[in-house]
Amino acid sequence: MSSLCNNQMPYQKYFPVFPMSLDHRAAQFAPFAALNGFAETIAMKGKQYDLRPFLAEDQLFELNFKINLLSQLDDKNQAIKINYFEEEDGKDKGKINELCEKISKIDFKRKRILLANQTSIPFKNIIDIDFYK
Repeated sequence: MSSLCNNQMPYQKYFPVFPMSLDHRAAQFAPFAALNGFAETIAMKGKQYDLRPFLAEDQLFELNFKINLLSQLDDKNQAIKINYFEEEDGKDKGKINELCEKISKIDFKRKRILLANQTSIPFKNIIDIDFYK
């Protein structure tokens, strides 16, 4: 045992440790995205959605009358104010928009109204139409 005590290893001095710069320290403890797309999913869940409004039978009749009246007008400069429902992800959630624009075309085959600003609105999403010049 005495041989172990006498043969001690000399103390080794380690190289000096310099303090890290704040940039390196921040990079070392920077957060990482463990779940890809998680932040976007949380942001989508936080959005405020409107539910699709269901129109009564008399409102549907009036809306159908206005669309037919628009198709018979010769005045392409007729501007309309249209309230419509814009779907999000193809479900009954979305937002209700109001748009004032001139009509470009009414497509009865695809059941859409095409506006001058290239917006296409399906008939089923239209809530109300008002005429003005």
